[in-house]
Amino acid sequence: MYRPVSKGSRKLGAAGAASALLLSLAVPAVAEDPLLSEVVEFTGAVLYLDTQVPALVIGAVHNGETAISGFGEIIDGSGKEPDGDTLMRIGSITKIFTGTVLASMVADGTVALTDPLQDHLDWGVTVPKRGDHLIRLINLATHTSGLPREVEREPGPPDNPFSTLTQEAYAEALAADPLLFTPGTGALYSNFGYDVF
Repeated sequence: MYRPVSKGSRKLGAAGAASALLLSLAVPAVAEDPLLSEVVEFTGAVLYLDTQVPALVIGAVHNGETAISGFGEIIDGSGKEPDGDTLMRIGSITKIFTGTVLASMVADGTVALTDPLQDHLDWGVTVPKRGDHLIRLINLATHTSGLPREVEREPGPPDNPFSTLTQEAYAEALAADPLLFTPGTGALYSNFGYDVF
């Protein structure tokens, strides 16, 4: 499901050695426009060096053409550089997309913010509640669902540690009633809540 970029750090030496390393790690761009490819590769190299992240993928679309470049390694010591097909957990950026889709669906009448999650989750599991307090869509969007930060799960293999983030893992966790507080009565940042959206 997810293949994260390694959390290790990479220190680079002299500018010449770093440039040579970056050129060898850059994933070829798919654009026909050499200027677009050059801009993406150069910008990616600067960003990679400046941030000292373990890996980076950068892409741009211009006039219907796409250029993508990758730097670093997917997993430290693997020798595998990321590219446009590398899956990685992008975390909270997806919350913006999810919130926007929810707002759009509310605006067009497809759902209501007060709809219970149970009405929209067809996983054959009963969503936990406390008394009359159900987990509603608004609770997921505002981190007031009572769900913990992350779903408990088995660790995945080193080359894909998030592979156990499956629908089954979430359904099993919901069935076990992981609520930390009554929905709507408190707030706690919850990736779990957004993941079941």
